[in-house]
Amino acid sequence: MREKNKLRAKFVPSENFDENLFRSYNELLGKQGNVQMLGTSFKKEMLEQLEKFYEELSKEFMDIEKDENISSIKTFFVDNQRPLTKNPKIPEDDDLKIISAYSNHDCSGKKLFISEDEHFWGYTDLIENEYGFTIVKEWECHRLVS
Repeated sequence: MREKNKLRAKFVPSENFDENLFRSYNELLGKQGNVQMLGTSFKKEMLEQLEKFYEELSKEFMDIEKDENISSIKTFFVDNQRPLTKNPKIPEDDDLKIISAYSNHDCSGKKLFISEDEHFWGYTDLIENEYGFTIVKEWECHRLVS
């Protein structure tokens, strides 16, 4: 259960969110095997639940506007490029907009950023030292609850 004093945020605009939502929907259906056998009501229910999830995100998460001013941040990552498995080897522009916005976002306490993106966790120490927030690998976020 989430502690009441811990604020959660999402970054806006969220590029391709609808596209990703439908991609997830299709992937879930694909894992079920023969989609035609599932029936229309099952697929409709699944889509409604995904839409409800999206609506809840709007209610329970505060918005942080992505920062378009990323030239110095981009230079920083180019100068400190690491051998990631993902291409490009530095965070993409949208990632940089998130880093800039979150580093400038005021909050009390420790700033945590949960991500499965190697562009974030591959630079954990640099982001923490240079931009003031800690990256938590999505698959390790259960460790935050203790």
